[in-house]
Amino acid sequence: MAYPTNTKYFSSDMPNTPTVFADAGGLVSFLDALLVTGYSTQTLVKITVTSGVAVADVGQGHSLRKWMVVLHAGTGLAALDGEFRVIDATGNTYTFEAVGAPDGVYNGGTTKVAPLGFEITYSGTNQRIYRSLDTFRRNAVSLYVDDTNTVSGWNLGSNKALALVKMVCDVVSIDSYTTLDTSWWLKSGVTTGVLARPWNLYGDALGFYTAIDVLSNGFSVASNHFMQLNTRAMGDQYATMLEGMLPSTVACTSTAGMGSSGGAMTAIVYGTRRVARDLSQMGVAVNLRYFGIGMINQSPSPPYGGVNSGADAGGFTYQCAGLAMVNPADAGIVLGQNIMAVHSPTGVADGSDFTARATLPGLFSVPSVRAWSMVPTILESPQGLAGSNLASLPATTYVNPNEVASVSAKTLGGYYVDVTGDWR
Repeated sequence: MAYPTNTKYFSSDMPNTPTVFADAGGLVSFLDALLVTGYSTQTLVKITVTSGVAVADVGQGHSLRKWMVVLHAGTGLAALDGEFRVIDATGNTYTFEAVGAPDGVYNGGTTKVAPLGFEITYSGTNQRIYRSLDTFRRNAVSLYVDDTNTVSGWNLGSNKALALVKMVCDVVSIDSYTTLDTSWWLKSGVTTGVLARPWNLYGDALGFYTAIDVLSNGFSVASNHFMQLNTRAMGDQYATMLEGMLPSTVACTSTAGMGSSGGAMTAIVYGTRRVARDLSQMGVAVNLRYFGIGMINQSPSPPYGGVNSGADAGGFTYQCAGLAMVNPADAGIVLGQNIMAVHSPTGVADGSDFTARATLPGLFSVPSVRAWSMVPTILESPQGLAGSNLASLPATTYVNPNEVASVSAKTLGGYYVDVTGDWR
């Protein structure tokens, strides 16, 4: 079958990947490569096409794995230039579908790991404003990142190297824009240095989910996400989620709107999750929660992520109370493996006026216990999801309020992300 190339995945355990580290620039250099430029450019020795399937030979090995996306240029044949989904990979070769390419052997050209499809609209020293290149589907929200390590308060307790991030609109320059919301993205558990940290990134041209193991210990995972949601409301130009740290003078803190009643990508005591504006399209960001059967709740034993879809605190039934539809006549809402994003128009934390806003693209919560790792495990062609292949996304999750609020193996959970299907 012909796989789309919209969605992409990357992992730090792959060869020649960009690194994330504590020093200034340790995050934007990583984002530049994965969002904008791509990385690991290599010369193609030859491409052999047989009945619409091509095998590329790069001679000295490559940085690719099955289901990644490559970008070819200069092959001399239009049908072999552009983006292609890797359907198999070995030490020196990889296989992809070459629809429209005549059988034969083609020499020359370059290959690299394809970027998500963003542009840098404005920049400064270790500062960026990123915007999607998808002019047809993008909304009004851009991502601002200040990775200078000079912003007041960036070194917070035991949470060390942080970058300041914002959802912005009406951008005029790197210093002139409307701020919709502000958060912090944790990049390392030390204050200085270029020691690389393990990471995963999954996304498309409209957003991405990122997990960074800030201590390289297998469970201290920072959830740094910027994602344009699949809105259910007409004319919704601000359905974009920002997830990260909530600055505090202590290592962990609670925040109104996340509540104590449900699994989350970032623990209730540890982070913040917001959507750029409410459905009125006015003002600033509002608090956001996730719904989904099998939402990760609390890990019963390390390194496993436990789930709970019952009616107790942390369970799906409890959260469902008071849910209001965007359109009450629309019975199409399905709370299943796809995760639903909801927000409180009035900012209440108990969920009494939650409104169904959107779904989180490509994200699945599976009601079963799984072991999570920073090395992605691919679940190929799961039942009922033809054309999809799911990669594991570890995440810091809900912490039992009766336990000490600290990052530990007990707070590690996870999700699956579709790395081959079109999310939109």
